Amino acid sequence: MEYHIDLKSCAERDLGKLAQAIKGAVGVVINSLKKNPRPLGVKKLYHNQDLYRVRVKDHRIIYKINDLSHEVLIVTIGPRNKVYRNI
Repeated sequence: MEYHIDLKSCAERDLGKLAQAIKGAVGVVINSLKKNPRPLGVKKLYHNQDLYRVRVKDHRIIYKINDLSHEVLIVTIGPRNKVYRNI
């Protein structure tokens, strides 16, 4: 069963600020989370047990998974050196 993808308003804003080349790569990764929200290379954030991160070049997508409702909530998107400050 596919998962439903939701973006928080700040994640939508972050996505809008990205360069076009990164936007495309991020879009591909977000769409792949529909079928497999825990793909190879995903890591659980150590300080917050509910959050996961996936790498896209030098950017990160931080998200939550709700297995009961089959939803993935994208929390924030951004460069590695800034994205962890927003959570």
